[in-house]
Amino acid sequence: MQISAELAESPVYDPDGGLHTLAEVWRDGPALLTFLRHYG
Repeated sequence: MQISAELAESPVYDPDGGLHTLAEVWRDGPALLTFLRHYG
């Protein structure tokens, strides 16, 4: 699976709060992404 260069540079947080790019997360294998929208 290939991801676009634009998407690869998207910032994501790890469970410990560390900031990474999506490309860094996917480098080692599949990753689960969760989108959370806050209402209120």
